[in-house]
Amino acid sequence: MEFQESDARMAAVAFPVPPRCATTGAGHEGGVAPPRAGWWRAGWRGRSARRRSGDSARRRSGDVVALGVLACLPLLAYALPAALGHPVWPGDDATQNFPLRVLVGQQLRTGHLPIYDPGIWSGTPLLAGWNAGAAYPFTWVFAVLPATIAWTGNLLATSWVAGIGLYAFLRANRLEPLPSALGAVSFAFAGAMDAQVVHFGLVAGVSWIPVQLLGVLRLSEAAETRSRTRWCALLAVASAMTLLAGEPRAIDIALFVTGPYGLWRLARSPGRRPVLAGWVAIAVVVAGALGAVQLLPGLRAVADSQRAATTFSLYDGGSYPLNWLLVLFEPNLLGGSGSFGAPSFLGNYNLTEVTAYVGVLPWVAAAALLAQLRRHRRLPEWLVWEVVGAIGIVLALGGSTPAWHVLIHIPLFGSQRLQNRNILVTDLALAVLLAFWLDHWLGKRRSGAAGVTTSPRERWFGVVPALAVAATGVVSITWGAGMLRWLGVSRALAGQDGGLRPWFMPTVLIGAAAVVLVSLGHRVGLRRRRVLVVGLVAVDLVSFAVTSLLQVAPGSSRPGATATDTSVVAAAADPSPGTAVPVSDLGIPGRFAIYDPALVGGSQLRAVGAPDANLVVGGSSLQGYSSIVNGAYARATGAHGVAGDGQDVLSITAVGDGALDQLDPGALLTVPEYLVTAGSSGASGSSAAASTTFPADPAAGSRVLSAGRTARWSFGEPVDVTSVRVPVGATGNTAPPGATGNTVRIGLVRPGGAVTWVDSARGPESRGTRHATTSVTVHVHGGIRAVGLEVRALGTGPLDEHAGVPVVQSRSGVTLDVDGVLQAALSSPQWRYGGQDGPFGVFVATRPSPPLRLRPLRGRTLGRATVRRLTGPELVPSSALVSSPRGAVVVRSDAAIAGWSATWQPTGGGPPRILAVYRSGIVQAVEVPAGRGVLTWHYDGPGVRSGELAAGAGLLGLVALLAAGRRRSRRSSSVVSEVPGGDVAAGASPVAARCPGAQPARSMAGGRYRALGTARHPERDPS
Repeated sequence: MEFQESDARMAAVAFPVPPRCATTGAGHEGGVAPPRAGWWRAGWRGRSARRRSGDSARRRSGDVVALGVLACLPLLAYALPAALGHPVWPGDDATQNFPLRVLVGQQLRTGHLPIYDPGIWSGTPLLAGWNAGAAYPFTWVFAVLPATIAWTGNLLATSWVAGIGLYAFLRANRLEPLPSALGAVSFAFAGAMDAQVVHFGLVAGVSWIPVQLLGVLRLSEAAETRSRTRWCALLAVASAMTLLAGEPRAIDIALFVTGPYGLWRLARSPGRRPVLAGWVAIAVVVAGALGAVQLLPGLRAVADSQRAATTFSLYDGGSYPLNWLLVLFEPNLLGGSGSFGAPSFLGNYNLTEVTAYVGVLPWVAAAALLAQLRRHRRLPEWLVWEVVGAIGIVLALGGSTPAWHVLIHIPLFGSQRLQNRNILVTDLALAVLLAFWLDHWLGKRRSGAAGVTTSPRERWFGVVPALAVAATGVVSITWGAGMLRWLGVSRALAGQDGGLRPWFMPTVLIGAAAVVLVSLGHRVGLRRRRVLVVGLVAVDLVSFAVTSLLQVAPGSSRPGATATDTSVVAAAADPSPGTAVPVSDLGIPGRFAIYDPALVGGSQLRAVGAPDANLVVGGSSLQGYSSIVNGAYARATGAHGVAGDGQDVLSITAVGDGALDQLDPGALLTVPEYLVTAGSSGASGSSAAASTTFPADPAAGSRVLSAGRTARWSFGEPVDVTSVRVPVGATGNTAPPGATGNTVRIGLVRPGGAVTWVDSARGPESRGTRHATTSVTVHVHGGIRAVGLEVRALGTGPLDEHAGVPVVQSRSGVTLDVDGVLQAALSSPQWRYGGQDGPFGVFVATRPSPPLRLRPLRGRTLGRATVRRLTGPELVPSSALVSSPRGAVVVRSDAAIAGWSATWQPTGGGPPRILAVYRSGIVQAVEVPAGRGVLTWHYDGPGVRSGELAAGAGLLGLVALLAAGRRRSRRSSSVVSEVPGGDVAAGASPVAARCPGAQPARSMAGGRYRALGTARHPERDPS
């Protein structure tokens, strides 16, 4: 017996037989009989095969439906409105992101690299300014497509990448299609990801994070070099896209999500840690090189900007107060979008920045999954997302927790404001946890039973957050104004709690429905359970969208807000102002500026071309709306706060003392609320004295009257004046005995500039010490339409007199005090009233400096030196012809920022010379030698060249990475093809070659299959 067995083994080695082909019986034909099996075993195998085939078909159909939904939702949200003539570009998108991308497209079309923006900040970096996303590949479509189509395409691409990318990641975790789809929808179409569409660069950068996660996951599973190279390339490209999107905050969020997840996968791959770490490091290096074209110039620009110094006030800006975390449970806690007449956001921030609601069930999932933890068991895959979600909350709290002492020192992260946007980390984590929990709760047992029976512990844990959501709504309804006051809302605005209470009911009902579903859902059949879950998620997210995202109808106004004050001042002007037109259409040369920090102009700001919208409608501005601006320029003009506070602002001192003249200003637009304020009595008993948005500045409205001099005031718009009262008194100096006061004369300035003198009066008599204060009042029968006021001191008295704040009565009965904060600045000789543009008064600069001018060198004179523009726009000449007998300093009215140089080419011949461009005030200056020549300016932004070289190296690295994987694949195929004894096709299994009907064994990971020859070895532990 032993001899026979030994002979059999020897024969098997010497004469190998083809392997058995179980499906066709081919092995029997080759001399090996199939094993005998009873009919019952064959039947069981058949049923198992049919069941597996049915599950596979169900998954495939589920994938098709899920991908269809994820593809169609962005079309409904963005493409459909654009097709109907209403493109989606809310807030900052219309003011900043869209115009900047249009400019990038224009420059690319003309063959220029988009590195400089001449239209805002008197000239500023474009690529290094981050917000334009000039290096982001999807921005380049603006060069070939109409602007609206290109913008809508970018929105669609962002939503598709975020939604489908997260779906692919969840399916790669071997979750079922339905849970994966609900998780993807909760992330891509709800919470901060949807609310922050107003900040396109942020969502564009964050949308690539799920793709990064997919790359890390697949790298940790891949067993072949070919697969590793491909997933490494995907991780590198996705990470580079986040860098190129032009939003530093997105880079931070990616680090705090992909970083912990990468460490988690590294810890769970004990046998592959060095290999995985190496491939991830390669991906990081390639991504950093590709993104350097944005990152290096951007960091250099930040170092020169108003945000160069890291401070706590900057870091803390936008941090969630601890009690505001309740908005994660109740999105309308502080007011909503104003839909259907509901109160708008009542807090001291804005709704976009605090919105992070991804639904009730994600919180249920986060709690219920924790109930599954058991001691002495391997940690589940989803646990890392509980940690990531907690990290996001800590980051969003910013300065509200002691952790800021450490976080503020993290490079790049610590120098940014608006920590609230880090809540995107938590939103993504909650969406992933929702998918993991639903996959368990809606899944099947391995035995094929109808559904999973959850433990009481899991149900209790899951009910807690659902009850918390419902309870938050109930407390908000019952406590009302008290709740709002506890959240920091002012007492006046907290009085709107009555209008807000009905909008808490949807969350109360949804929270109650979640309680019922979690506690009793295990008793419902699997199919009905799925329907209930889909319905609850859909109702929850639609309710959130309507109340917190969409502006369906105007919301109720706040008592005492801007609208109340504006109505009193505007009532003095009759008729109402017309529609605003772009400033560029007014025909005023030079750069323009807008002063409207309270945004009184509202939607009209966009019409006049408020920066950065002027890049689309035309005109150059000495302001901008981008996040950073050169620090010296910001300090000199006051055009940007360190923390980004204030839109359309300027230093009032710079407006009045002529500091802006060197920038070749053309016009300054402002609304009358900054020039006149509501008086002590108004029409129809309106109390305009309660104005808080536009405080009076008596110093700006007061003047000193000298003999023979004229003091001026401006109304900022035409007013039908019926009476004027001007307080006149002593300046505080002592008059000599017998001195008399001056006679003052009052005139009204007509819209055309002419002055109509309406009356004169004798000033008060001197008493030898101080003048007694009195008021000079004139009445105009029938009224005079005027835009300003002049008071002239007549006579030759030796004393200066003090004119207090004039009080003007309009024909409509409105009383106005001429003491707005801009009154002194715009009444100076540097400005004159030039008309109206919608609600804005247009003030024209009277003595701006030309775009090019000459200044003598130290110790020399100009003589007959001249300068003349040769090429380039009028405001931004790129070359000029200069002639000077003794040399000169050429001053150009562009902002002096790093990166500028100049070339001097003598007209008589000779080698060109490189000249330094230096700062003169806040503009550029170049010293040219004596003689006649052409001066040409060049801009090469700091870090641009090195970034381009690094990006080129990164691109080569990416190509090499893909080529290496392809070459490795070909080598593997050639090895297989050389197996002796058969005609084996490249890449085919030897088993399949010898058994034509055989199917290679496959290992499933995340719904996808990989051929592994005849061996089955899962690439990843399923737990």
